[in-house]
Amino acid sequence: ARNIFVAGWSNSDSSTMGSRLCTFTLFGVAEILSLIGSLYFLLRAISEASLNTHRPLLRDVLSLPMRFFDSTPVGEVISRFGPDLDTVDQALPTAVMNLIKSALQVFSVVFVISYTSPPFFIVLIPIVIVYYKILKLFIPCSQKFRVMEQSARSPIYTHFSESANGIETIRAFGKEAFVSSLLDSKIDRFSRARRIVQSSTRWLCSYVNILANLVVLFAAIFAVLSCRYFGIAPALAGLSLSYAYSMDLPMLIHALSFIEHYKLGVERLRDYSRLAKEQ
Repeated sequence: ARNIFVAGWSNSDSSTMGSRLCTFTLFGVAEILSLIGSLYFLLRAISEASLNTHRPLLRDVLSLPMRFFDSTPVGEVISRFGPDLDTVDQALPTAVMNLIKSALQVFSVVFVISYTSPPFFIVLIPIVIVYYKILKLFIPCSQKFRVMEQSARSPIYTHFSESANGIETIRAFGKEAFVSSLLDSKIDRFSRARRIVQSSTRWLCSYVNILANLVVLFAAIFAVLSCRYFGIAPALAGLSLSYAYSMDLPMLIHALSFIEHYKLGVERLRDYSRLAKEQ
């Protein structure tokens, strides 16, 4: 009888293990297929957005009257076809992908923590309000800094293009050092603007990381309290803690701020479509 019981127990354990392995395998295959599908549609969307942005921009620029090219520095036009278009090609799609991924991940983590520790909502709402206040303060300032950075980049292209076209005159009058000093001053101005943008991003990272650590702290506190006073199973408390540690809340905030940054590049590309064209 003992042998029959042990054999039955082993068969039951093996069948349970096999069903679990099959379940995890199906989840893994589904994840791989969803990742491949999302990357495919993302690349299609990126290529369509790039073509639908570059072609109208090139057509609009070629249709502008000559007085536009006489009054507009060539560096500003190059900046539209360079960094601003690169924003549409690479930076903005990456930010949107990170936003969607981070939002789904944060939503799932908050759902698990709130399910295992319902009192977590007491601190979740104030933390969300603080996040909103930080973004409301950061985004307008960051947009101003980005405009300042972009306005400091165009003179570098203009100066380099004009110097290359007038190199004979510069050498004839012996003004190589003067032209180099002008380029250095323009690069220094751009570097200062770039440093301000990076410093503002580091400011956001500091506050977001502090709040993210607070989320983990309160999740741990309420998990222990729920396990002790509300009869929550310790396994569920450990699950909520592991999810809290894996929550990538800073990436969500960064993706939101980056999208607001990169929208300025798209608006700069659309500015040329609003100018009067030649007949």
